[in-house]
Amino acid sequence: MTETTSDFDMIKETLSKLGIGTSLSIGFSDVSANITSVLVGMEFGEYIIITPPEPLSSIRTKLFQGNKIVIRFLYKGQVIAFPSEIIDYITGPKNLVFVSYPRKMIQQNIRSAKRIECLIPAITFINAREVKMVITDISPKGCGLVINLADDHDLPEIKINSEIKIKSEYLLGSNELDLKGIVKNARKKQGKLFVGLQFSELHQQVRKNIDSYNLFLENFVQ
Repeated sequence: MTETTSDFDMIKETLSKLGIGTSLSIGFSDVSANITSVLVGMEFGEYIIITPPEPLSSIRTKLFQGNKIVIRFLYKGQVIAFPSEIIDYITGPKNLVFVSYPRKMIQQNIRSAKRIECLIPAITFINAREVKMVITDISPKGCGLVINLADDHDLPEIKINSEIKIKSEYLLGSNELDLKGIVKNARKKQGKLFVGLQFSELHQQVRKNIDSYNLFLENFVQ
């Protein structure tokens, strides 16, 4: 469920619960890359201070006064998003970005486990053999996978109710983390194998990474 508010007190109450160091997702209208930042501070009703978004090289020229952005963050299972704009970009001795205080805020409960469409490269290992795949949709409860059979003519059988582990440095940020899940369905179509996976175990950091990735894919603010 999505809710929108322009009530100053409600917006202030939500922002007051954020701690310094909260991770933020920064959306620029013409940038598709995943851009992140960290909350440094704020003056209620006036402005918010954040670290320069990363990767800085891809958006440095966009940190000009008046450029519109969308800021998103997670709070207790809610995705909070609001439109903002750059006020100032200060360099040295500590680089900081000042952005406008929100006049509108949108929140959506992500614990409903709505699957979000995506295209994320990943790998798994079947009988000690590496198999490349793409995650096509994902939620905290499971994901959809596609394996191109043209690349794996002799792919070992993936059995229903078997457990597999998926690694994706792009999604999880590390090859040390993995997604463990139970195969709920598998079907071949047009030279591809489509697999439905229900997560059987999610490390806290893995769930956080999934939630954070979903921030970049949900379009909360038109």
